[in-house]
Amino acid sequence: MPQFDKSLVWFRRDLRHTDHAALYYALSQSQSVWCVFVFDTDILDALKAEGVAQDRRVDFLLASVAELDEALRKAGGGLIVLHGAAARCIPELAAELAVQAVFVNTDYEPAAVERDAAVDKALNDRHSHQNNGFVTLVYGHLAPTADGLIFACPENLAAMSGLMKEFFDRTYYEVIDRAPGRPYAIMVCGGSDGEGAVRQITRIATGWRLRAVADPVIVSTRAQTPEAIMAEKVLSETELAPCAELGQALAAGLALGVF
Repeated sequence: MPQFDKSLVWFRRDLRHTDHAALYYALSQSQSVWCVFVFDTDILDALKAEGVAQDRRVDFLLASVAELDEALRKAGGGLIVLHGAAARCIPELAAELAVQAVFVNTDYEPAAVERDAAVDKALNDRHSHQNNGFVTLVYGHLAPTADGLIFACPENLAAMSGLMKEFFDRTYYEVIDRAPGRPYAIMVCGGSDGEGAVRQITRIATGWRLRAVADPVIVSTRAQTPEAIMAEKVLSETELAPCAELGQALAAGLALGVF
């Protein structure tokens, strides 16, 4: 039985519908779910005050919001888009929809923490005055439930890049002290040695108190010219074989209780 009859998912900087903790928990704990994004005037007005007439970040945000709305529509939903102060817009929309919870991904920046506290207070002030019960701001935390982890990424300019870097940027603080001792391994594809990316991932895994159970697998494409670096990379079965072996070894170790 769902915990909530109606819920609202408030998208902020996390404009995606996959790998989204708040959306996952809202869908799993609610009968009905709405999704919203607010073009927060507290942020936009600050840009104007700085004399920024046009900012490419805003253009990127517009495109990302449109892509998210399209993805949600394909999944049978959609995105409510508002313009105004989030501290006002979110409580007003929550009251209009009569939701019992507003789900968000945790944001650790000081300004965001202050904003979320203001929204949480406004949500409950508004609903207590209207005798509509308690409405809470629910934080969607990453729940590391895997028994073991393999981190795989490309290396670019001697550093990890791509989705794995974005994943670490987004989840690092949420996972601290939540998965101590879990086994992990690393796979890196680089143009040369791949050691820079391995060192970065190792430092992160150390911060998470994970336990390395295998040597890193590094696949080198030997791309050194501008043309080779920019070209699409297709790895051969021979190059991929060590990666498959690493995955099999980790799976077997977990199944046998070795790790």
